[in-house]
Amino acid sequence: MRQPTVDPFPALEVLDCQTCFPFTTPVVLEGGQSHLRVLKLRMDTTLFGIMESKGLLRSSSYKKLEIISLGWAERSSFGRQEHSERMLLKSFEVGAQTQVLYANRLAIPDFDVVLPKIQFTNTLRVLDFQETALTIAQAVELLSGFPKLREARLFLRETPGDRSKRMPSPEEVAQFNKRFIDCQSSVMFLDIYKTQFTNSRRSGEYIVMMADVMPSITRVRIKCSTRTRSSRVRNGIKFALQRSIYKNKRVQDIQFAADE
Repeated sequence: MRQPTVDPFPALEVLDCQTCFPFTTPVVLEGGQSHLRVLKLRMDTTLFGIMESKGLLRSSSYKKLEIISLGWAERSSFGRQEHSERMLLKSFEVGAQTQVLYANRLAIPDFDVVLPKIQFTNTLRVLDFQETALTIAQAVELLSGFPKLREARLFLRETPGDRSKRMPSPEEVAQFNKRFIDCQSSVMFLDIYKTQFTNSRRSGEYIVMMADVMPSITRVRIKCSTRTRSSRVRNGIKFALQRSIYKNKRVQDIQFAADE
């Protein structure tokens, strides 16, 4: 069957395929380059390769795009493991003019390799990274790269290989503060949808440590799996804020919340 030679949906503004791509060819993506405002795709490696080969994942591909969400479909486990780094970088590239960007099901073991390759922009307002694990240092570097970012949703984890259950020492906190002393983040609202630390107290400590170097933050909300865990995280934050290293610092004015 011959492919259509004209745009099949010339008035289409929103293409939301969160389960699988329902078309046999990418003609709807090619035709939508001039009018799509919202593009949300869960794809397999075949569709990803086709979009790359046809130039549909470039910064100039979609003229009116405001929201971009790219990720792997449920069945595409191979793609999640082998090509997530490229998918993420293409998300930032095709979303160069967007205001909202979602990264879906992108497992990236070494995010430090990806960070220098990200295309930072002046237009992004909301970044949803709740399915890609970051250390607090990686999170600060990522968020501070977007000068107009207002809201971020994150998944925070321990530094790989660190199994310690102790709290960060005053020296560690001072070293972290020194590293990010010139942080220019504009993020005001930070939502943490998942954490992977050795215990809840440590989660709270490291969240406070991160928020302390980002002067723009006014609210931090942590999503917890149970009521017990949310209580423990709140206590961890409370204990952290009582430490002398945070006395009389702006982090005391941030609104912290932990709930189910």
